[in-house]
Amino acid sequence: ENSLGREAREIIVNIMDSFNAPAWIHEIDSHQWYLNDSYCKTFNIHRKSFWTAINIFANASEVDALEKLKQDIEVYKSGASIEFTALRQINAAGPGEPRSIMCKMIKAPFSVGGRAYIFGRIVEMKDA
Repeated sequence: ENSLGREAREIIVNIMDSFNAPAWIHEIDSHQWYLNDSYCKTFNIHRKSFWTAINIFANASEVDALEKLKQDIEVYKSGASIEFTALRQINAAGPGEPRSIMCKMIKAPFSVGGRAYIFGRIVEMKDA
């Protein structure tokens, strides 16, 4: 095995955390996300490490969760990257109300070991 194979997990973490904007990997079937540091900081989500899978549907309304899943399935079926614009809530880090931001994001499909994944990243954010 070469060094890339041995160090693949650490390479993924370093690539994901090199983005200065939120980025994630979504395993579609299990509804688990692997979130980079910027995503966690922006949306006030706590995780132990990059490899701690999060189910962000747990904090979403049913309508929002279904819309996100529908988008990801559409991207996966297309076999190509697709750009979306969506309103997202930022959880308040302290006292106060959550605020809404408009996010432009790009989602790209891939599969590994027969499992469907989406790689996503926010390319633009502005207050709504």
